[in-house]
Amino acid sequence: MRSLLGLTLAASLCWGPALAETHALILTISQYTSDMPGLPGVRHDIDNAREISRRMGIREANMRFYKDSELTYSGINKAFDELEQRVRQGDQVFVYYSGHGGRALVQDPNERCAEGLVATDGLLFFDFELEKRLKRLGEQASRLVVMIDACHSGGVTTRSVNKRSADLAGLRPKFAVRAGAQDSCSVPVNILSEHLRVASRSLGSGGNNYVYIAAAKANEVSFDHPKEGGLVTSAWLACINAGADTDRSGGLSVDELRLCAQNKLEQKLAGARDIKPSTITLAGNSRSVFALPEGAGKTGSRDAPASATLRDLFNSRDDRRVVSLAPAKPELKIGEDSLDFTVTSNQSGYLYVLMVGSDGKSFDLLFPNQIDRDNFVTAGQPLRLPRESWQITAQGPAGGNQLLAIVTDTPRDFSGLGMRPSGPFSALAVSRSASRSLQALASGSQTSHCQSDTSATNPCSNAFGAALVTIREVK
Repeated sequence: MRSLLGLTLAASLCWGPALAETHALILTISQYTSDMPGLPGVRHDIDNAREISRRMGIREANMRFYKDSELTYSGINKAFDELEQRVRQGDQVFVYYSGHGGRALVQDPNERCAEGLVATDGLLFFDFELEKRLKRLGEQASRLVVMIDACHSGGVTTRSVNKRSADLAGLRPKFAVRAGAQDSCSVPVNILSEHLRVASRSLGSGGNNYVYIAAAKANEVSFDHPKEGGLVTSAWLACINAGADTDRSGGLSVDELRLCAQNKLEQKLAGARDIKPSTITLAGNSRSVFALPEGAGKTGSRDAPASATLRDLFNSRDDRRVVSLAPAKPELKIGEDSLDFTVTSNQSGYLYVLMVGSDGKSFDLLFPNQIDRDNFVTAGQPLRLPRESWQITAQGPAGGNQLLAIVTDTPRDFSGLGMRPSGPFSALAVSRSASRSLQALASGSQTSHCQSDTSATNPCSNAFGAALVTIREVK
């Protein structure tokens, strides 16, 4: 379908206020009270993690920092206790750790070498303990991102780091063997990544809401740089600042940042003779948006393809909110057929239908519109659109129309978005600034506050479910 509006807009755009809170728990250990070696560069990871959190849309007031002597084994538990008390249903959470990783023999229930985060007193906060904490957080959060800049295998830790460049001087592996640990536990096996991998990827499982970013995979070691901090953390932040938006969608996905950071890591260690860069490892929903580029000029020299923006929005949904969008016909004959579809949601909320027509020139808000404003949907009750009061006929050109249905817990205010009326509908010309503004809805990057709405499922949630389909137009 042709765009409902061909006019380019230069206005600054934004969605209505995000309602959920976003939280960051930042754990960093540079000095250990035990006989384990220190990591002098970790002090830089505090500021790096703060900036990463900010770019994820987390307010400074919602960031909690714990370091060194605060992070004994009991201190780590206390930090997670305090985070759990703050998180409410629909909130978004970022957990970051930089320090040593380690391994030790446990009964779980069978004997195995378990991985964990090394507390400042030398004790291990084991993988199964972290898993339980993350599971409880995930039951509340609409999005949970975990980033661990540590390694859990011995690998090359006993080898000298010969280098061709003085820039690599002082590199330290982020792995320490717990006193009394069995020798077999130094064998490089990245159990933690496997232990935390999302087991269920079925529809509505919540697996789409979880991202785990590890600095290294099996038999690899991540490194601490005394002047830069964790090599993976600094590379990740550099890619956010560089605006590594390869698909020009207006959002920086986890996959895009991983590819960029991996490349920077390999360039950094290109002069090292005896070590290789670790492989940044992902689990969970790597297609979700991690952060937004700052400034329209950082999303690429050309306008963003609108279809990529809708995909980013869809990939950043809360998949416990299951939405289906079923078109009456998968193809529409130009000049004859009208658009007809049914939306169903497993949770009550407010429905918004965005379309990118086959010409790809604008984001069109089809519903609600000036004729039909009643967009509340009841859980499990199908809603057929368009209603009798309005319709949309296939206008061409031939090609695919993308429809994105979003069901939100709370109503969205489009009055400040900058859309222009086109008959009863509203439209927004495709541009880099428009794409970035649409991404703000999914990422929760707006200043958070709570609004009262007695009809809302959760008046303090900006979580949403989504469905994305393609309907083709043919001659």
